[in-house]
Amino acid sequence: MISPVFGRLLRRRRRSTVAIVTGLILFSLYMCATRFSAMEDMARDQFNYQIDPSSEKAGMTSHNENDYFQKPIVLPPMSYGTNARPSFKELTTFIADLPARHVPFFSDSGNAVKSTAKRLVIVGDVHGQLHTLQKLLKKVGFDNKNGDHLILTGDLITKGPDSPGVVQLAMDLEASAVRGNHEDRALLLYASDNNNTYAKDEIEAEVEHSLKVARSLSEDQRAWLSALPVILRIGRIPGSVNSPAPWNAGDILVAHGGLVPSVPIHKQDPWGVMNMRSLKYPVDENFRRTVKESMEKAAKDKADNENKIIEEENKRIEEGTHEDKEKTKQEPRKKVDAVRITDEMVEDEMERLRAEAPKETDVNEDYHLAVPNDARDGEPWSHAWNRVQNAIKHEQERSVVIYGHDAKAGLQVDLSVDIFAKPGNQPPLDINKNKDKQPPIVDDADDDGLQDEEITNFAKTREKKTKKIGKGIRYAFGLDSGAGKGKKLTALVIETSSAPGGGIVVHHSVETVKVVS
Repeated sequence: MISPVFGRLLRRRRRSTVAIVTGLILFSLYMCATRFSAMEDMARDQFNYQIDPSSEKAGMTSHNENDYFQKPIVLPPMSYGTNARPSFKELTTFIADLPARHVPFFSDSGNAVKSTAKRLVIVGDVHGQLHTLQKLLKKVGFDNKNGDHLILTGDLITKGPDSPGVVQLAMDLEASAVRGNHEDRALLLYASDNNNTYAKDEIEAEVEHSLKVARSLSEDQRAWLSALPVILRIGRIPGSVNSPAPWNAGDILVAHGGLVPSVPIHKQDPWGVMNMRSLKYPVDENFRRTVKESMEKAAKDKADNENKIIEEENKRIEEGTHEDKEKTKQEPRKKVDAVRITDEMVEDEMERLRAEAPKETDVNEDYHLAVPNDARDGEPWSHAWNRVQNAIKHEQERSVVIYGHDAKAGLQVDLSVDIFAKPGNQPPLDINKNKDKQPPIVDDADDDGLQDEEITNFAKTREKKTKKIGKGIRYAFGLDSGAGKGKKLTALVIETSSAPGGGIVVHHSVETVKVVS
């Protein structure tokens, strides 16, 4: 029996415990609320939402058929597709539309067809090679006073000898451009340098070079680079509906790194757009891991069962009780190892399961989920883009992307491309199940430590697994031809001409020059 005094002590202790727990809960809720509020304020402070819509020099004025001057789309403070992500400090413009006056356009004037804009000259990664850029523009006969417009695919700066000169020339020519990963790094380093927010005694050589380049730029040049969008939307070229593919597409886009197919551009990840080289498919990886584990377990079970038979047989042989008298004279059998499950065996099994599985099962669902990757251990994003665009029934609903960034893959401009579903880290596509190998590997890297041998082995593995080849039209044009490594600089020139039966035809040409020593 508990004494009255001890009972009162227990009740007081219970009340004290309840009060303490209640206080802790209320304090936690308060801290969460204030923390979320602070995060929201911080995200808001990191963005300059008020962008001058007349900033046409950075290609930041929009256009469509009804409204040529809309405000650019600013980057949402907390967005990563449909998932929350930290905001990008110093990144003010995510998507901008090319001013309508720069888009090649024809209008009928009586029986005459006249152009109000001449050509779009889109140049790959310049990387500080001013004289080479001037040489290339001279080769294509660039004339911005007569309707030509220059667009740069990012990475104007670093590596080469004259980054300020390249930026100034772009500004003088009223060029448009997108923000590349090198601009992004240099600008962020410069901002951090001013705020003393990085460890100066631990700077890597490449980071130090980027900071040095950022410091060499004038204030106006840094402001111009800071205002560049991550994605530049050229849109549909008016009257192009009767042009041959891909230039009859509903949209033409410029991005430095790449885009994830089937994801709306306003939901793309800014980091991925500036940095991606390949795509990883989590659903596909989980499926592959499950299949491999299942096959390895089946192989182990088979070996275990066989070894049990061998063990029992050897026991009877040793005891002389084996029913087959001839076997009693033989040496005991050795145990067997489980069959090694190779990647090719896993791929074949995955293909079999997908072919046999009903379309409504998990095996054939959710393969639109792709994660941008700056390495090459996934499917090259441009291959996925070409495959997906070719699978869209109506050509006018497809989109062209013109990009830079990937000097290792080399120039990617041939109109005819192989459409495939890459063995390995890639989902199936019901519309097109053909497979193909990787384009030629060019030793022209901008891959931050990636080894050539690793890339070559990856390509050989894919080529070995190639089964079928299907041809399609290119919708992803890669223009980085290695200027940053002292090799070549390339321009894609888009122009229009009158069609024999009336209307217009959109076509393109490619010009390349060697880097000036």
